[in-house]
Amino acid sequence: MAARLRFQVAGALAPHRSVSAVSISVMLGTGLRTDRPDGRMRIPSRATVLLSTDGLVEGPGFTLGMAAYRLRRYAASLAGQLLPCFCDEVLARCCTT
Repeated sequence: MAARLRFQVAGALAPHRSVSAVSISVMLGTGLRTDRPDGRMRIPSRATVLLSTDGLVEGPGFTLGMAAYRLRRYAASLAGQLLPCFCDEVLARCCTT
């Protein structure tokens, strides 16, 4: 059975192209009051949803867009792994390359 995911973009990373278009609003923590549009999508049964921050992928020598691409590539290469292994490998790859 598919699930429904409702989310908001905090302003730093744009959602992956497979995510419904959501306008990026003011970053969280600025103190500015603004409406934040919701994104909504259906998640297939047994899917893994990876939520991330720019701090996970930022690093010297990479633009934020390049770093987010690497994270998506890493995550896709680990499809089918058990969740503990998936998480350990994503962190290891993001923190060492």
